[in-house]
Amino acid sequence: MNSPPPVPAGLPLTRRRLLSATGALGLGALLTACGGDSDSGDRTANAGGSTNDAKGWSFEDDRGRTAKTDQPPRNIVAFISSAAALHDYGVECAGVFGPTDPIGGKPNPQAGDLDLTKVTSLGKAWGEFNIEFGFWEFLSWENADKYHADLIMVDNRSTALPAAELAERPTWSRLPAVKADQITPWSMEERYSYAGYAPVLEQLAAAVTKSRRLAR
Repeated sequence: MNSPPPVPAGLPLTRRRLLSATGALGLGALLTACGGDSDSGDRTANAGGSTNDAKGWSFEDDRGRTAKTDQPPRNIVAFISSAAALHDYGVECAGVFGPTDPIGGKPNPQAGDLDLTKVTSLGKAWGEFNIEFGFWEFLSWENADKYHADLIMVDNRSTALPAAELAERPTWSRLPAVKADQITPWSMEERYSYAGYAPVLEQLAAAVTKSRRLAR
């Protein structure tokens, strides 16, 4: 599959151009999108669309929430992996939020090919910024076996519990998938682009193929 062409530098970025450039990217982590266009189609509001007219600019996201400003925004602030994906398509962000520190002496995979010296970080850890996304169930270690799993995907972020510490947890060691050594790393927040997720999904596919169904 061919990647969409990058957006030329200096060209005003509208919702239409953004979606054209990024295809099926997960854009829910974007805080704002740049505006400004002469196309009449971009001047009418619609579900999940943007409006850019004499009354100002507005954008309705996937959650149905609308952001409004008097003037079209000119900068993008995005979650680090979303910013890295946009960079792959030639769209640059002014600011990012989320983990950017190196992991094991290597660049953080969520940052992709971003030059972190050229963007402003609004925070690296949860609580340093006020962004809502994702649905999770938090379980105590006593309930770690609540859901049967044939394959366990382990969060590979720097904030996750290291493998050595996981091994010290009795409830972890008793899980069927752990006993069968059916564990694979999972990039929870890789950049949403072909370059970012292709190797991640290939690794996951290999792990699923190798795993066998375990007795409950």
